[in-house]
Amino acid sequence: MLRSGRVDLRPQNLLGNPWFWFFALLIVTTVRFAVAASHPLFETECYYWMYSQNLGFGYFDHPPMLGFFLHFFNFWDPPSSLAARLHCIVSHFFCSIFLYYYGRNLFDSVKAGIGAALLFNIIPIYSILAIQNQPDAPLMFFWCATLLCFERSVSTGKPLWWILAGFMAGGALLSKFHAVPLVGSLFLHLLFFGKDRKHLATPWPYIGFAIALSCYLPNFIWNAQNGWITYEFQFDRLAEAGEFKPVHLLGVFLAPLLLLSPWVYGLVAVVATRIAKQFREGLSRGMALSFWSSVPLFLFFVYVSFSDSVKIHWTAPAFIGLLPAVAVTLQQWSGRRRFMFCSSAMVMTLLIYGYLVFPFLVSQSLPNSWLPPTLKAEFDEHLDKDWTSQNYGFDRLGKFLKEQLDAGGEGDFDLIASWRFDRVATAAFYAGEPDRAFVPAFGDRRGYTLWESPYIRSGANALYVSRSRKSESRTEREFEDLRDCFNQIGDPIVVEAPFEGHPFREFEVYPCYGLRKDVLIRLAKRDF
Repeated sequence: MLRSGRVDLRPQNLLGNPWFWFFALLIVTTVRFAVAASHPLFETECYYWMYSQNLGFGYFDHPPMLGFFLHFFNFWDPPSSLAARLHCIVSHFFCSIFLYYYGRNLFDSVKAGIGAALLFNIIPIYSILAIQNQPDAPLMFFWCATLLCFERSVSTGKPLWWILAGFMAGGALLSKFHAVPLVGSLFLHLLFFGKDRKHLATPWPYIGFAIALSCYLPNFIWNAQNGWITYEFQFDRLAEAGEFKPVHLLGVFLAPLLLLSPWVYGLVAVVATRIAKQFREGLSRGMALSFWSSVPLFLFFVYVSFSDSVKIHWTAPAFIGLLPAVAVTLQQWSGRRRFMFCSSAMVMTLLIYGYLVFPFLVSQSLPNSWLPPTLKAEFDEHLDKDWTSQNYGFDRLGKFLKEQLDAGGEGDFDLIASWRFDRVATAAFYAGEPDRAFVPAFGDRRGYTLWESPYIRSGANALYVSRSRKSESRTEREFEDLRDCFNQIGDPIVVEAPFEGHPFREFEVYPCYGLRKDVLIRLAKRDF
């Protein structure tokens, strides 16, 4: 069955009816709305939201599509967690629809389409990215749309599908540079799959490719005008091969255990291996396209891992193309075995959702009062490192900053500052003052090297946000850097941010007066 790749799985009952799963998708999407709205934004999510406040054809670290998505879905004032994440939920919904039609068309099977869409919704990484404001959301939207349009192109040969595939691929290129291997992989499919090689003798694949490049051209021009800043940030480390570390290579192969869940990852590996073994015997279009749209991208990140670490979510798009083939394989299993397989993956996703919404239901608060001192110290260290704990408290900080900015009078403040680009973005987001975000010359500026604000001027006063947990040497160094940027630094104001009524974390806010003119000159020249 795997060899032929064509299975007659026409709907015969409720679970085989696509309308049943469409309404199930609507219910799941509603749950995602609730989850997205119920937990605070991560710091990088706030930074990406700043894209929508500073629209352009490029940003320091990514192409521009995320900014346009955010701007298009910006219906709230003041913004909220749901406002920043709405585009992710909507994109994921349409990705599910695209994958249904992609899988159905690829294997002439309604159940293959349903299975591909179902897997996309129960696999942990795709479900998490559905409620996280990341560049991966527009990338996956255009990724799935590109696969659907490309499949229609090679199946029908109609020029309209080639044109649409070009536009969708262009959108993917404008979302994230991960789309470059996707475009290359689809060309490899045309080159190596005999039945579709005939299309290379027509002008339409090349027209589609030209359209994709034309869509990407504005970002290329923007980079040329800004010193190739995105390429420098993203690709310099690839050009400079670092020391090989086995842990980086191992991480690429082990990360999908969390990304996909161990059960899905195991089946994906089995399906990819079977397809590779059957190359000489001849593959159906479905199996060939599943292979070429996935495996080359994964191998690209294997190559990257020889010189650098690969972030855990980077390989996520590589598995999308294989989902229809995995769905076809699942149909060979018994109903009970399929149910246990899907349930296991879904439980992992639900546990992560619960952790996002209720990260420290008891442990964040009660240990402050009853744990022994030794255990409390260890617990406090855990809180300092735990990634979800960094979400909480910024709403209280934002309220304080907003009050200070609106107070006016002598010594009124113009800017919200911090040495971290993501921290200042989060503080400005919750204060509702994105134009006032400022990173001094000694900080990690990222996009703030390019964004302008009428509030950044010589003599401006700032509220500088610092962490409360840091070493004395770090505090002194940070204070010296501030003195180099401002004429006067006031005593820090401690802002307490409780959690569920209990002490949780603190921020130190330094009043800074008189932004120095030489700092502005250095910032303009990017001399830092």
